[in-house]
Amino acid sequence: MTEKKPNVLTATSIVGNWRLAAPLGQGGQGEVWSVKPAKTKRAPLRALKACITEDAQARDHFVREVTTLRK
Repeated sequence: MTEKKPNVLTATSIVGNWRLAAPLGQGGQGEVWSVKPAKTKRAPLRALKACITEDAQARDHFVREVTTLRK
């Protein structure tokens, strides 16, 4: 049975220009959070995927996924 990792981020964290609202899910590479812009109060929620793994191969996969999504 796979042991669930504890959340590294908290709902009070600010990542870049984003304030974390609530966790949406967690996988092998990281966590997905509902976020709002930190400086704007009236904006729709968005999703942010944060890489929390220490495994170099999984981090490389995460970076490739981000690169692909940017295209």
